[in-house]
Amino acid sequence: MGSVAFSKLLLEEAGVAVAPGLGFGEYGDDHVRIGLVENTHRLRQALRSIKGFMAAHGVKAPPSSNPAQKPESVVP
Repeated sequence: MGSVAFSKLLLEEAGVAVAPGLGFGEYGDDHVRIGLVENTHRLRQALRSIKGFMAAHGVKAPPSSNPAQKPESVVP
């Protein structure tokens, strides 16, 4: 699926608008651009929606890279 089709589907199903990467050059069609111009609450909301969209389409999220979340095997 190209970036234009993906962007349209994401908007329709998750209510999140992104810019198709195709508009950013010859090799952009494998990417989308996310504008970070909203407040933190709205960005988190959009990311949750994207995560749900991806899960509904069979894409598993990678482990969290949040440094505030310690692995369970680490003893404080």
